[in-house]
Amino acid sequence: MLRFRKTRDIENWRDPIVKSNTTEFLAVERTRMANQRTLLAYARTSLAFLLLGLGIIKFYPHKYIFILGGLGIACSTVIFVIGVFQFWRTQNKLSQCVRNIKED
Repeated sequence: MLRFRKTRDIENWRDPIVKSNTTEFLAVERTRMANQRTLLAYARTSLAFLLLGLGIIKFYPHKYIFILGGLGIACSTVIFVIGVFQFWRTQNKLSQCVRNIKED
């Protein structure tokens, strides 16, 4: 069974077996952080579309422009849902990979 330990807890970090465990651990952590950054990017984009839609509705109260603002708000919701789904799917795949690594 493969156990991940923090680098400072490893006594002989030059040992190839320990080094590969540390490398796998760090790769998993890098992937988790990249996944979180991606979710934040989706949230930022979603917020930008939301503010764009609300700004259009607020400052241009015309019927057709109102539709354009509503479209911006709808796009904001869709982008956020896609981002959360992507985050959830990647987290599940990553957890499954970690379980497979630990079983080996």
